Amino acid sequence: MSLQKRIANYLRERIHRFVPIGFEPFAPVLLFEVYALLRHPFGLLAARKYRSSTHMKLHLGSGGNIKPGWLNVDLSPSADLSIDLRRKFPLSDHCASVIYMEHFLEHLDYPEPATSFMRECFRVLEPGGVLSIVVPDGEEMLRMYVTGVTPEYLAEQKKWHPAWATTQMEYVNVSFRQDFDHRFMYDFETLKKLCESCGFVEIEPRRPDVAIDQEVRIVGSLYVQARKNKVATP
Repeated sequence: MSLQKRIANYLRERIHRFVPIGFEPFAPVLLFEVYALLRHPFGLLAARKYRSSTHMKLHLGSGGNIKPGWLNVDLSPSADLSIDLRRKFPLSDHCASVIYMEHFLEHLDYPEPATSFMRECFRVLEPGGVLSIVVPDGEEMLRMYVTGVTPEYLAEQKKWHPAWATTQMEYVNVSFRQDFDHRFMYDFETLKKLCESCGFVEIEPRRPDVAIDQEVRIVGSLYVQARKNKVATP
């Protein structure tokens, strides 16, 4: 669960009675932005020890899913490096051999700051390095709405959706909106377009790998891998 989602749940459970109905959806967003503004400068200081690091494995938007052997980066206090990833990364050019993100990119507005974020990924990735992205599969969700959900898909979605969501249209709305936490949904065509615009090549769908991907997210997710050219691009 993302930090913004936890903030939203906290506000909904404790202070919703004191917030006018029209302002309730924006209160978690405002509180999150204040938190990000205050937290980021401390992350910049902590990032100094990584300035000379090379061949790093970056796990961006890690949340509570901390991966040993990786530099886990997120605004969450549990991360190794707690920064606002919508800003310029406090890391050197070509410092990472692989960048991984799972259900993070959809939390960024598109085209900005999603494009700026992806350009930063390209900058810090070494030539020949790998970018691995996992996002909710928007195409699959819409296809399921038209053709009907499979029992497997329905069982997995119930793990993430509130109890009141029982119709296919409710599933679509919860997945696309997630209490204003989701900002943009991708299909492969759109994600490939974004990657290409930032300089990535060899952009292809990939199979989920339980050695790195959370098994609970396999159903309903889109897995894409890309590379940075072996010859560094300015």
